[in-house]
Amino acid sequence: MPDLAIEIENLTKEYPFGFLHLRKKTSLEGLNMQVETGEVFGFIGPNGAGKSTTIKLLMKLIFPTAGSARILGKPISDVEMHRDVGYLPEQEGGAGNRAEDSAS
Repeated sequence: MPDLAIEIENLTKEYPFGFLHLRKKTSLEGLNMQVETGEVFGFIGPNGAGKSTTIKLLMKLIFPTAGSARILGKPISDVEMHRDVGYLPEQEGGAGNRAEDSAS
């Protein structure tokens, strides 16, 4: 079996919404994937496909509703694993965030 950099099994994220949070919105449903060590991998898909949610789950910025994930053979709950992983979050849109805004 090849060494896996990322292993995801049935990863799911639901958010409560609506009056009294009685309804749920699923932003990621049952994701299964493996990325081998040394493999180059990118997330491509339309808005709302779950790309950012998956990364945030892997970085433990949000918590899964169901499923599990491992990075470098360690569960995402392992603090030691996160010391070996870098993450640069996306910038929220708006004035002042673009390079051409600060150049003038």
